[in-house]
Amino acid sequence: MIGLPQPLEWAVATIDELRDELASNCQFAVRDLDDPHFADVARRELWTLGRYFLLSRLYPRLMMNRADIDPGDLRIVTRNGLGRGTQPRLYFRGRLVPWRISLAHTNSQLAMAFSVDRETRVGIDLVDDPGAAAKAVRCWSTSREREQLLGRTEADFAKVWSLKEALYKALNHGEPFRPARYEVLLANSDQGLPQCRFRDNELTVETCVTVNLPSGGWLAALRLGGNCWTTTISRWPAHASQRMDQMAGTCVGLAHSC
Repeated sequence: MIGLPQPLEWAVATIDELRDELASNCQFAVRDLDDPHFADVARRELWTLGRYFLLSRLYPRLMMNRADIDPGDLRIVTRNGLGRGTQPRLYFRGRLVPWRISLAHTNSQLAMAFSVDRETRVGIDLVDDPGAAAKAVRCWSTSREREQLLGRTEADFAKVWSLKEALYKALNHGEPFRPARYEVLLANSDQGLPQCRFRDNELTVETCVTVNLPSGGWLAALRLGGNCWTTTISRWPAHASQRMDQMAGTCVGLAHSC
């Protein structure tokens, strides 16, 4: 259950827990089941559980702003007009809810993060195999990351990799993941914020959460503000920027940030 509003809110659940929930809870309609991207049965189930997870956890927050919301009026969209995966977008009666949402999964868990502040970007990632994450960081790290990680533990490597993935999800607009473009330098203390860069542009990290999960994996979630929008918008083609402007103009009034 998501509690009182926070700058960055997140939740995690196992696939088995969500299967049980969905079997006994039919009020959240999962649409687009004929999407050809999910013809595979296992992928289709994960897709269905992911949408149920988002809708069921976001619904209580929506009800704090409006009392006339029917779960059937909500829809999650995770692909752009070109069919490429993007950050999840929440629609209420066909109008965009201007919240920032991110979703991650492994073979056994799903995690979500969101912020009601439309001026920020959020990303979340799960790592279920710290050893594999450490190998990935060694292959796709910047010179500064390699220098900082000398002599560090496997857990630190897993943190860096999960934060790289979370950065990608926060900034992604349908482009492929190129890990070396996302740089993460860990803070000197558990309470500090990491230094993050995208294509050598420094980003403003406003909130960061890293959690060692009971399963032995890691969860990383972050909220970006300040220059993250202008850093990435300058890379888009003009027509993409125009589409985002049009989308922002049709948001529904569910929060102070709309």
